[in-house]
Amino acid sequence: MKLLNLVLVSSVFLVIFINFVSAQENQLSCQYKELKETNDFIQVLYDKQGNRYENPVEIKNIDGGQGRISFDLNNKIPFLVSIKVNYDTSHSGGGFWPNQEEFHEIESLGTITILNTGSSGILWGTSSVSNIRITYLSNNELDVKSEKKKEEFCKLCGEEICLNDGVGCVNDANCGSEICNIAGYCGTQKIIDCLDGLQNCNNQSCLEPKTKGWGQPYSCEFECKSEYGENGACAIPLKEKILKGFILILFVVILTLVIYFTLTGKNPLNFVKT
Repeated sequence: MKLLNLVLVSSVFLVIFINFVSAQENQLSCQYKELKETNDFIQVLYDKQGNRYENPVEIKNIDGGQGRISFDLNNKIPFLVSIKVNYDTSHSGGGFWPNQEEFHEIESLGTITILNTGSSGILWGTSSVSNIRITYLSNNELDVKSEKKKEEFCKLCGEEICLNDGVGCVNDANCGSEICNIAGYCGTQKIIDCLDGLQNCNNQSCLEPKTKGWGQPYSCEFECKSEYGENGACAIPLKEKILKGFILILFVVILTLVIYFTLTGKNPLNFVKT
């Protein structure tokens, strides 16, 4: 019994793991994505013209050494940026100095270096910096606002992830491109060349020719084995009808003559001569 329970529990975890991996794979492989708000907030900067800037200061060249740490802050936008920067420093010998705090202004497209020599009295080991945080402050050129963070998610078509281009589809609503082409695949063009063995039917679908028998409904006449249709159903062409009628009449005439000569005992050759 214990073994059975163990197998059941393992199976449940395996199914959950497979579903999780599949979901992650779908999120990574989806071609069409959209931005959605999350519950996290970020700081966003706006200039006087209403232009939006996100994370304008880049942290670069993080370095440590004996009694010192340093890192650069690079301003990527053409405006003066005011910031508060916090960081933690530590020493290889076990010392830890959390939440160091400094205020700075970085000129347009400029770079400053943060240098902390607070551990310079320690003549052995090395110092390092971690957990660098930047808080933006409003100034005469930029206003700082708090907004919900947006992240990319796979675009949804109904309740399912939208299909990528080239994937089989039933209708436009299945596709991220909102186009299910006539060949039955998602894409950016509705009308495309049909695959080998199929023909274009009124620029609406690709269908196989000569698959419908007499009386069956069709979308295009080439579906009919007779290549002819009437009133939406496959039919026999007029020429073929006439030919079949002629053959039938000829057969009836011959059959009648055979019966006549058999019953009368007359010689058909004498009948022809007369």
